[in-house]
Amino acid sequence: PHSVQRLVKAVAEAKIENVIMLSGDSHTAAIDDGANALFPEIMAGALDRTNSREVALAQSFALNKWNRGGQTIERNNFNSHYGRVTVFGQDSVRMELIDEFGELITRYTLPAGHLVSPVSLTLAPEGQNFGEVQVGQSNVLPIIFINAGADTVHVTKLSISDPQFSPLFFFGLTLPPGKAQNVGFSFKPTQEGEFLAFLTVESNDPQSPFVVPLAGKGISATGIGEQKSQPPESFALRPNYPNPFNAGTRISYDLAKKGEVSLSIFNLRGQLVRQFRFSAQGPGRYHISWDGRDAAGRPMASGVYTYRLRVIGANGDPLFSQSRKMLYLK
Repeated sequence: PHSVQRLVKAVAEAKIENVIMLSGDSHTAAIDDGANALFPEIMAGALDRTNSREVALAQSFALNKWNRGGQTIERNNFNSHYGRVTVFGQDSVRMELIDEFGELITRYTLPAGHLVSPVSLTLAPEGQNFGEVQVGQSNVLPIIFINAGADTVHVTKLSISDPQFSPLFFFGLTLPPGKAQNVGFSFKPTQEGEFLAFLTVESNDPQSPFVVPLAGKGISATGIGEQKSQPPESFALRPNYPNPFNAGTRISYDLAKKGEVSLSIFNLRGQLVRQFRFSAQGPGRYHISWDGRDAAGRPMASGVYTYRLRVIGANGDPLFSQSRKMLYLK
């Protein structure tokens, strides 16, 4: 909310130290370190389920920068609870959630002299693996730059430790509060082998610079030809590309045996929005394109979707089942 953003700016400009927020009157609770709620906070509601939409979407792609813990399904402690705040040392502040039996649910400590920052840049995912790419060819994957703070983020410089990786068309980036932007990165190997590089992101965020690992493997054209001539040795559901996507994305899967195939796409509520069915497909690699629409041709809302591959054998026995997540951004 704009009122919270104004408050953050006022506290930051006045250099008021160790400000925390408290809220209550809920059946669940969590502690945020400030990366999501702007102020460090003991809050009603598990923060890995609600609040900042952009950061919640980023967490679905393995970004766990915020919410050090709370009452969630994974923790499985839903006893009655209370928040405890302890000031110790030279005004360090420890925030804790304690259940009715004295068990610690989670804690977070602010060191003395902590100042809230109105600028907060978040990157998702925390790393990118470009997979196998033929020498001389390229693969492009995005990294999401998210402004989770109360003031404008200015990304001033990107540098990568290996020239096999490079950003696409980057001339600086300005993000207003609550906004996100995809930046594409290319992996174009000049020789065979595995490559690991580090992307350094410089910005006006006080935590800058951020470092993101990038990985990829260069393979020969001959190797690709031999691989394609051989049927897959195992079943696999591969990550969709591009991801995140806007106009459309491609989903690939490998079949080691002949079977009846269904690829289903679900929204966050678990509702089926699109399904592709094939009565019989032999061993091989297959591709399906999805344009972000349901079976009736209606465009879906931005958000996280789950796609699931199921393969049934000739005798009706299940051969394979796997699910993955993808992010649709309009």
